[in-house]
Amino acid sequence: MVSFYTLTKLGRRVNMLVGACLMGAMMLGVGSATANGSVSLLPAAQNRCVAMLILWYVFFGLSWGPGVWILGGEVGTGQLRERTLLLSSLGSFATSVPINFVNPFVQAAIGGRTAIIYGSFSVGAMAFVYFYLPETKDRSLEELDEMFQQKVPTRAFKHHLCTGLGAQIRELEERDCDGDGDGDAKTKRIEHVEGAV
Repeated sequence: MVSFYTLTKLGRRVNMLVGACLMGAMMLGVGSATANGSVSLLPAAQNRCVAMLILWYVFFGLSWGPGVWILGGEVGTGQLRERTLLLSSLGSFATSVPINFVNPFVQAAIGGRTAIIYGSFSVGAMAFVYFYLPETKDRSLEELDEMFQQKVPTRAFKHHLCTGLGAQIRELEERDCDGDGDGDAKTKRIEHVEGAV
């Protein structure tokens, strides 16, 4: 429930970037605490590692858990949205199965240092978000399609001024949300704008 608020108020990029940073910090913390093997001897260190793993799961649930599904539906073009979601779902399951199968063997071989590997994935995710993930907050799907077609750099999506059909429809919809009671006339104008294209 909290991620509904954070993804809307903070924006997708900020949420995913902060989430990856915090998830990476938790995993690298566990990895560094367990690298020398002292955790097995100290109950307090074990408790800290368990707390960091629980926090990792909380941060995942607030950012990457729901965020990737929202972004998967927003960044694909209208013609490819269905295929984009299908491929992302298949990719998720295709990588989850080998990781779940291999993870026990890796942990048996290198112990808690496995968390350093997972923490490095979060660091890579931070770089991906910073350089490649567009901000889709407060944008209609038509505006996103327009920006992708114009090849707007992904880091410029937040401040880019759209002028096409998507921007016109969004403007009419926002006017309709102001509660002035003339929604029927505005719906007709939206249908007129869509019909013109």
